[in-house]
Amino acid sequence: SSSSSSSSSSSSSGGGEIVLQENEMGFCSVDGSVDNNNSGFTGTGFANTDNDFYKGIDWSVVVQESGNYDVQWRFANGSSDNRRANVIVNGALQADVDFDDTISWSGWEISDPITVFLTAGYNEIRAEALTNGGLPNIDSMSLFGSGASPGNAMVAAHRQAAQALQAALALQAAPVLQAAPVLQAAQALQAAPVLQAAQALQAALALQAAQV
Repeated sequence: SSSSSSSSSSSSSGGGEIVLQENEMGFCSVDGSVDNNNSGFTGTGFANTDNDFYKGIDWSVVVQESGNYDVQWRFANGSSDNRRANVIVNGALQADVDFDDTISWSGWEISDPITVFLTAGYNEIRAEALTNGGLPNIDSMSLFGSGASPGNAMVAAHRQAAQALQAALALQAAPVLQAAPVLQAAQALQAAPVLQAAQALQAALALQAAQV
């Protein structure tokens, strides 16, 4: 059975449950593939991440109220290792979850609930591997709390595209910002002979006036 390092608490938003299946609303992406070669899954298959650290799966949900919500995963882990994962919400680490072995890749179990805080509106939830084996096979993610619905994966895609564009624009602007001090220094150097000549002229005029 699996265990959680984050204590469970009842949702502040009341009852209700939504189940997010792969390739349906609320399922955003997997760092790997959606497979169906192991029996016992629900929906069209299960999410299978690549075997490496920090590989993960992303989901999105929309909630009507800010508050605590419980999350659980239906998973299979045929390895002998605990494929532990971070639970990241809107880019911030909130908890971690244990995915202990389930004897076989067709032995599906439900993880202990993890409590996360969601803000009213659109939220992204990511399970990210903490071992080099990646995540276990994930059949679905369930979120408990009233007023919750699956998010639109297109929103996540547009957000990622906007972030990539901002990064590209910042990179493009960097040489201009770096060139500004150099330009100022060059202008100062160019002006130096003019200032020196003016100072010499003033000195000559003062000397001439003194002789008179």
